[in-house]
Amino acid sequence: MHCIFGGIYMRNLIVSDFDGTFSTSVKDIKLNCEKIFDFMSRGNYFLLSSGRPYDSLMEQVKKYGIPYTYLATSDGSFLFDEKRNMIDSYVMPHDIVKELDILLKHDIFDKVQYTYPKTNGNTYKEGALLANVAFVINNKKITPSFIDDFEALKESHPDYDFTVYGYGDVSYYIVRAKGVNKGVIVQSLADKVGVSTENIYTIGDNDNDFEMIRDYNGYMIGDNLGLVSVALKRYNAVHELVSDINKGKILKRKLKE
Repeated sequence: MHCIFGGIYMRNLIVSDFDGTFSTSVKDIKLNCEKIFDFMSRGNYFLLSSGRPYDSLMEQVKKYGIPYTYLATSDGSFLFDEKRNMIDSYVMPHDIVKELDILLKHDIFDKVQYTYPKTNGNTYKEGALLANVAFVINNKKITPSFIDDFEALKESHPDYDFTVYGYGDVSYYIVRAKGVNKGVIVQSLADKVGVSTENIYTIGDNDNDFEMIRDYNGYMIGDNLGLVSVALKRYNAVHELVSDINKGKILKRKLKE
């Protein structure tokens, strides 16, 4: 479906999170891929946006044959085109990395991830483009002293974002540049391809999807209470959202004048 204004086709953009959103079930993934492929074949755009780093997200894209026009990785830190060329990035200064030793000394981690444009691992690369540093911890191992040190660093470095995301039994304590999120990369892409805000549809299931759901025509999957206040509607699968867009029966956000 296109919107038509003055005889000109206005393209739409759908933005979907992967884990817990596009991947609700193997059956849904297949239906999602079919609907998205048809959506793209009509000249529209699809951005698959994930908290996962590039290498991890690409494993899923290849495994399921997910069609896409663009990819965003590491919660909006990097944006790639359909040929997997990086076309935008929001990276963190390295100044704080040495100060993170106070967290490493706790030695309670499942792993510590340094995220670069196309690689992700436990090795720090000085001078490389760095999206974030993530401390991955089983919830049973988290200690009050670690939380105290994490909060102390947050208070003393207001030019960085210190965020915590939970996935099952694991928590991700993440340090990144201030203001980087999935909503920022959506706006960057919209500016590049000329899609208006009213034609952008976003869907996600977790806290890291909050900004992109709040700032656009945003929808949710699942029961995350933090998203209820900003999501326009709850869906069971991405293909349901695409069907509503195609039918012109989509609930849209009122734009500010």
